[in-house]
Amino acid sequence: MYSLFSTQSSEAGYRLHYVEVFNWGTFDKEIFRISPGCNTTLLTGANRSGKTTFIEALLTLLVPEKRMRFYNLASGQKSERNEESYVLGEYGDAENETGKVTLRLREDKSKTYSVILAVFKNEEKVVTLVQTRWFAGSEMKRSYLLSYKPLAIKEDILPFDANGNWKKLLKKKYPKSGTKELVLDFDGPSKYAEALKKVFGMRDKALTLFSQMIGLKVLGNLDEFIRKNMLEESNVEEQFQNLRGNYQKLLDAHKEMQKAEAQLELLKPVKAKAEEPTSVKNELLKLDSLKDTSPIFFATHKRNFLVAEIEKGDEELKRVSEKVKEIQIELSNDREKEKELDASIRNDATGQQIQQLEKEIKGKGKEQEKREEKLKKYNKTAGEVNFSESPDETLFVEQIQKAKDRGKEIDSELNDKETGIKIKWSDLRNANKKLNEEYDEKSKDLESLMKQKNNIPRRVLEIRQEILSYTGATEKQIPFIGELIQVSPSEGDWESSIEKVLHNFALRLIVPEKYYKQVNEYVNDNNIRGRIIYHRYRKEIYLNEFIPDVENSIYTKVEIKRDSDYADWIEYQIKKSYDYVCTDKIGLQSFSKAVTQQGLIKNDSRHEKDDRPHILTRENYVLGWDNKEKIKITKEALGELNKLIKQNNDQITLLDKRQKRLEQESQDLVSFLAYELFSEIDWKAISFEIKSLQEKKTALEESSNKIKELKNQLVAIQKKIVDDDKAEKDLSRQQWTLEDSRKTLVGQLETCDNILEPHKEFDFTEKFEVLKTKFKKELAYLAFANIDDKEIEISETILSNIGAAEKNKNVLGNQLLALMFEYKRPGDSITQKFTDWSSSTFKLAENIDYVNDYIEIHDRIEGQELIEHKNRFKKYLNEDMITQMTSFSALLETQEENIRESIEDLNQSLRRIKFRSNPHTFIKLYAIPFNPKSIHDFKIMLKGWKPNQAEYERTREESILENSFLKIKELIDELTKNEGWRKEVTDVRNWLRFTAKEHYDEDEKRILRVYENTGKLSSGEQAQITYTIMGAAIAYQYGILKDGMNTNSFRFICVDEAFAKQDEDMSAYLMDLVKKLNLQAIIITPDDKIQIAEPYISAVHIVHRENNRNSRIFDTTIEQAKKRIEENKLAASDYSS
Repeated sequence: MYSLFSTQSSEAGYRLHYVEVFNWGTFDKEIFRISPGCNTTLLTGANRSGKTTFIEALLTLLVPEKRMRFYNLASGQKSERNEESYVLGEYGDAENETGKVTLRLREDKSKTYSVILAVFKNEEKVVTLVQTRWFAGSEMKRSYLLSYKPLAIKEDILPFDANGNWKKLLKKKYPKSGTKELVLDFDGPSKYAEALKKVFGMRDKALTLFSQMIGLKVLGNLDEFIRKNMLEESNVEEQFQNLRGNYQKLLDAHKEMQKAEAQLELLKPVKAKAEEPTSVKNELLKLDSLKDTSPIFFATHKRNFLVAEIEKGDEELKRVSEKVKEIQIELSNDREKEKELDASIRNDATGQQIQQLEKEIKGKGKEQEKREEKLKKYNKTAGEVNFSESPDETLFVEQIQKAKDRGKEIDSELNDKETGIKIKWSDLRNANKKLNEEYDEKSKDLESLMKQKNNIPRRVLEIRQEILSYTGATEKQIPFIGELIQVSPSEGDWESSIEKVLHNFALRLIVPEKYYKQVNEYVNDNNIRGRIIYHRYRKEIYLNEFIPDVENSIYTKVEIKRDSDYADWIEYQIKKSYDYVCTDKIGLQSFSKAVTQQGLIKNDSRHEKDDRPHILTRENYVLGWDNKEKIKITKEALGELNKLIKQNNDQITLLDKRQKRLEQESQDLVSFLAYELFSEIDWKAISFEIKSLQEKKTALEESSNKIKELKNQLVAIQKKIVDDDKAEKDLSRQQWTLEDSRKTLVGQLETCDNILEPHKEFDFTEKFEVLKTKFKKELAYLAFANIDDKEIEISETILSNIGAAEKNKNVLGNQLLALMFEYKRPGDSITQKFTDWSSSTFKLAENIDYVNDYIEIHDRIEGQELIEHKNRFKKYLNEDMITQMTSFSALLETQEENIRESIEDLNQSLRRIKFRSNPHTFIKLYAIPFNPKSIHDFKIMLKGWKPNQAEYERTREESILENSFLKIKELIDELTKNEGWRKEVTDVRNWLRFTAKEHYDEDEKRILRVYENTGKLSSGEQAQITYTIMGAAIAYQYGILKDGMNTNSFRFICVDEAFAKQDEDMSAYLMDLVKKLNLQAIIITPDDKIQIAEPYISAVHIVHRENNRNSRIFDTTIEQAKKRIEENKLAASDYSS
């Protein structure tokens, strides 16, 4: 950098040629011009004549941004002036009937406009700055122009119009010169300021310094002044934002890598668990094979057994058939002989009489047997209904009546419409049906509660989940209001009442603007199979603190989840719409909106109390973000329901048993009542009759020997017939049994053949061996007698194993489904970290039949995506981020070096200025390292992020890069989060503390004085150090080189009230410094200080005010100015006399 000052050319650079104002402040209705002609001049006039007003037009032209411009700086007071007050021409205050009013030269905004214009020249170029102001309604509008032509208000701007036609005419008057625009129009002060800084070769602080120079005062803290006004702000913020942009890529890559790792972490158990059902599935295939093989195996073996059994039975059947034929022939012969004997006896008279008696005895015997048989059945039936057996006729009649009465009792107990068993049974069955349905619903509710932390009912949650799947939003982004409110633990007595008031409000969703359109689409286009209410949320400022808190209101008894983005909105809604006061029944009358602990809700004239059981239960509560209590209550409710169901089942079982007993008793009574006549069971009467006939028959037989002999032969042959007949029947039955058995065996053989027929082309040898190996113990003693039992046993075992395997498959399936669900809908810790998680999972089916979709994702992530993410992360870290971080660190180090070089350059120039004449001294600036904790910590973080590349290349240990990334993340996150800290630590100017030291000219190592703060200096010393440092700062910011000949540098300054409070020596020091710096100045001073500036100025601009309203200004020579001032003094003296 070149030294700042020069002893040569005082004309180089851009200097003020002339200034024009129209309708600015008290300069009204005329164009007022001063023409310094690129020379240093003096602007003077009486106090309140308008000097500062005119200079502040220049200040407005050169410092267009309000944040850098301060009016009335020279007075040292906070300005009441602003652009609008200047444009309207405010000139004082007055009192009227309504109070104090502001006086204005231009009251009508619709007709008011203002123009300020300044022309700057160097040896080759002209630059004109123009600003206009006017009103659109009550709003003031502005335009900013820069031209490379010497413009004037009258010739180039007027006539002015608010539509901007004057600008079109101006551009038409001065068209492009080649590609260069000669008139530039800017749409705002910032772009205008950037353009004029570029044209005038200014540094960033130049305009601020120009503004400060107008109201030049003591510096105060030298360190702060050098830092803020002499040194450029670096472009670190821009560099940081670029770094942050690259960091964002790295962060995104790291996040994608973390997401892939998280996905893999959740998918690995899915893949592992998916293999378990496969093994179970293989086991089931084996068992199914055994199940299919078993019938064929047993049919094959049973067929072999059957063939052998049929052959054996055929031999036995042949033997028995032959014996039956033999005995049948013998029986036929004996029956012939019986007939012959019977005929001989019948042909005898006595025999005929005996025969008749025998016939009667036989008939009576059959009747007796019939009655005895009926009596047995009667006794059996009587025993079953607890009546006496073998009754006499009287008791028989009594028991019949008792049975009829008991039948009626049973019918009543079974079928009574109010108390009958069947009614009770039906009522209990219906009750149990409802209880089971309630149990199922509560089980689903419990399952839902276990998967979440809120108390929202299951179906409403399902609707929300469908919306989330459609939109890709998270539960945190679209919450239920009830998830974000809970009754304060200390207000438990009011929980039930508050729940009733807020119940419906709590079940509503909050939908942010981002997802509002998608939610509308889904809800409108789909049958949601339920009811949902949602609020459209727009981010606004809710002035909750201005809504007065009502004592004992619901708001005072609830807590809102304050980490939610919607907390303020919920607070506003509760305060606005649910401002119920919690009170007792007496206080209820005093409030328009109130609620009691018993649940009576008052809203103006409307009163409501809902004591329905399901409303009162805690299971119906919906508020809160912790559902442990509701889970506990639901479990207890399930226990109670289960207990009731069991009790009802026990009652049903008892009723079933009782009903069966009664129905059986009823059937027994019906059977008992079938015996209507006592004679049906009275066998004793028949017995007496038989005995009498038998006695008669015996008497006849004893009277005849021949008959007796024939009778004996007949009895003998009849006995033989009976024996042979019995033998024949036994053999016939054996024959029938053998024939029936054969039919059965043949049928079983056909069944076996039917089973085997479809499989006769297949070889089951291996499968039979598998089955025999599997059931070796069971098949060890296989025979025809046990083959059916063995088949049943083995089939049951196979089916049992299949059932167990199916159950295991279901268990594993449920476990797999839970793992799949965990991947698709992970917890908040994952969804909050990876907000786009559901966008790639919501289409996945929650069905184990689709587990391969999950495994494909696992394999794709493991085999491709994770590797790609890791490689991308390494690339961004190694190739981009490390380079960027190194460059960022190097930039800061370079800026520190540049600052030191700038200070050194300033010192080389300051060395040429004689600061003190006796002894000869000069000022030197120092930059001392400044390392407070904030900067110290930042520097450590700035150096500590670098990875050990050599160690990484040797080991390829990814934790080295990860550790480096985390340190980079910590640094950039801290810089991003804490803007104040970032601006402090990255502004390298803050790394140094600046002081000025006064050195002896003849011995530079000797220091006369150290300047850090000007507060303890005399007013002269304050001014001198201020002028010296400010001059150096101005020259540095204006870009004035050592020889002073760089024509594109800006050279103009204004100093207001420079001589008002300084002695002549300090004023002369200032003017000499301006000259040495090759600057052009307008010095604003009262008219009694003109002699101080006279040696340095070429002209004077005099301001005066007429009628205490309008200001006027004109140029004059020094001599004319002095003469006019003297005349004014004499006139003032004469007036006072």
